[in-house]
Amino acid sequence: MDIRSFTRKDTATVPIQDPLGGKTDIVVEVYGRDSKAYRAAAVELARDFDATDEAQASERGAKLLQSCIVSWQNVEVDGKAIQPDSPEALAMLKDESLDWFVSQISVAIQKRTLFFSKSGKS
Repeated sequence: MDIRSFTRKDTATVPIQDPLGGKTDIVVEVYGRDSKAYRAAAVELARDFDATDEAQASERGAKLLQSCIVSWQNVEVDGKAIQPDSPEALAMLKDESLDWFVSQISVAIQKRTLFFSKSGKS
């Protein structure tokens, strides 16, 4: 098999489900873990944080996720629309009560099947 027989795209659009598995109107576009944007964010954040400090590790994880969000639609907190690059979004990404939302973004970033397709090579 030719290991270069796959085509990669940098972003994917992910529909978000509610905590019970129901449909929502929230859609998030993310960079994948193999994108240049993801790698650049990971390298930059690694320089700035002490990995042995749990609070800093949590902050770094949230900032990495935020760096990988290209855009989102229909995300509100307490009735207020939140922009993905805002301080409110960063706080939301660190909020343990919203893990049902955050984990779907995290999983999507890591899920290579969203970003790769088979090209004409074999």
